[in-house]
Amino acid sequence: MMNKPVLFFLLLFFTTSCVKVTDTIQPKVSLQVEKDHIQNLASAFTPLSEEEIPQDWAKEYKIGLCFAQDFDLYRAISTFKRSAVLLEDAPDRKQELSYFMLYCYYLGERYFDAIATFERSNLMHVDLSFEPHHDLLLVLLKSYLEVGNEEKAEKIQRLLQKHYPKTHEDVEISLALQTGDLPKLSHLSKKKPYLQSLIHGYEAEKKSVFKAQTYNALFPGMGYLYLGQRKTAVTTFLFNSLFIYSSYYFFREGNIAAGAIFSFFEFGWYVGSIYGAGESAKYYNERMYEKQARTIAEEYKHAPTFMLRYGF
Repeated sequence: MMNKPVLFFLLLFFTTSCVKVTDTIQPKVSLQVEKDHIQNLASAFTPLSEEEIPQDWAKEYKIGLCFAQDFDLYRAISTFKRSAVLLEDAPDRKQELSYFMLYCYYLGERYFDAIATFERSNLMHVDLSFEPHHDLLLVLLKSYLEVGNEEKAEKIQRLLQKHYPKTHEDVEISLALQTGDLPKLSHLSKKKPYLQSLIHGYEAEKKSVFKAQTYNALFPGMGYLYLGQRKTAVTTFLFNSLFIYSSYYFFREGNIAAGAIFSFFEFGWYVGSIYGAGESAKYYNERMYEKQARTIAEEYKHAPTFMLRYGF
């Protein structure tokens, strides 16, 4: 006959296994576009010539640049489109206008529109002679990643590795930081020692998902207390205590139906609190990692926008 302590721990193990939460974090490290950074970058293209300036398309072109430099991106896009309509025989200038529209969509985080602009334009056929070729690849990489097109993003990464190896290395760090890829960051830290501070800081401060769930399984609310969530811990303890006592009371009074109903609800609360503690630990780790990773990304300029070489 199995003794009670062994049975208890087997049931505890079974329950926690059923509601196990993965320890892998899925952070969202997003960096705001620094307007000052973009505004301080020079244009990749030659200024309008004296012959071009009086033309209608050139007037729209100049107005579009003014809007873009002020980060009035949607007006800039509309104006560049008007310029492209008025422009007839100047393929290089049309290419510039397409690039500026794509660039504005990218800065405005309208990634599907940025990709559509690229795929409908003659930018599809540019090579290294195109002055902002480096920036175009960065913009496309970010856009394809944001819309979930991994296949095309990988192609862009191969082009960066071939033509701009230093940028490719920075992009690898940037992507690893954004996705919380700790094994990759650990590997990259051999060349970039400052990444070790992020890894050590995260490992030192992270909360154990397993501990949070086990604590809550042993004593409802203790897992939340471990995470510093005192109000949730008290609420969890009180609800579980109430349902346990109610179940006990009805069974003692011989009201089997009511006791079974309250036991059913208690089991739901109990299992839910174990799962919730695991999710809370994971959430805590993700937010803590994001804060540390954002600091590193901003300090060392590990974001595609910081790698851009040209503006408007």
